Amino acid sequence: MAIEKMKFISACTDPEHRDAMLLAGMNTGLVQPVIATKIINDDNNGSVISTENPYQDYVQTFKSIAHAVGCDLNVKRKDYI
Repeated sequence: MAIEKMKFISACTDPEHRDAMLLAGMNTGLVQPVIATKIINDDNNGSVISTENPYQDYVQTFKSIAHAVGCDLNVKRKDYI
């Protein structure tokens, strides 16, 4: 059994296209995907970006203030990846 050189590649996409990206890589027979949370952790000074809205606490605060003063606050929703 021969030892083969390996290279690390990093690929990312939006959630809607994740399956297509993984299938395309797998169909080449050259890529073995690993979920980022399996290799990125606090021990190697890494962190994974949260998919939650980082401003949700601020939005909720503004909504609470608006409600307290009898105002209807319409917030445009933006999905964060």
